[in-house]
Amino acid sequence: MTTLVVIPARMASSRFPGKPLAKIAGREMILRVCDQLPNFLTIVATPDQEICDCVVNAGYDAFLTRTECKTGTDRLVELSKEIYADIYINVQGDEPLIKENDLFAIDKAKKEENTCIIGTVSRMKNNTNDVKCILQKGKLIGISRVVYRQRGLYALNGEDLRLFGLAEKTERELIEITRFIQIGYPIKMVEITDTPDVNIPADIKKIEERLLCQEKLFQQ
Repeated sequence: MTTLVVIPARMASSRFPGKPLAKIAGREMILRVCDQLPNFLTIVATPDQEICDCVVNAGYDAFLTRTECKTGTDRLVELSKEIYADIYINVQGDEPLIKENDLFAIDKAKKEENTCIIGTVSRMKNNTNDVKCILQKGKLIGISRVVYRQRGLYALNGEDLRLFGLAEKTERELIEITRFIQIGYPIKMVEITDTPDVNIPADIKKIEERLLCQEKLFQQ
């Protein structure tokens, strides 16, 4: 089975314009994401020619999407119509420390349960002695000692993407995966490593500090 990792990226981020080309320790963020995945077939999906040029000049593949695409998953939908794969893994372009082993786990989960969307969560650091309440519109729907944060890595196939493209985006759609929830699509969540991502410019320094620590550990 063919697995293709797709990294949607755009310059017009509301919280951090130009984020994909922001440099982390001298290298563009989008390239650092690609660098993390040497054993996967990887392509960047972007509406921006400057991102495309940066990626291609570095030896990676890029696919130029329409500017009308509203979300990263919409870019996957467009790409899937032109480039076939049995499984598409969506990786956010602001995950410069993503672990390749986590993608192997996501890929394996999708192959085992191809009728489900594979989503991802990371366990947040918290006091497991405290019991947490899960509420929906003020009503208790669950209890847990662990808190997870949703991660932007998904594994889908062509049919999943076709149905996503047919479904209309609504005001209730906080993130793309909620569109699948709204159309009743089954979603299996896989726990992955809690690596930091980049949301605002200040996060760059945190990533650089983490990279420096990793370099020091490697040298020991």
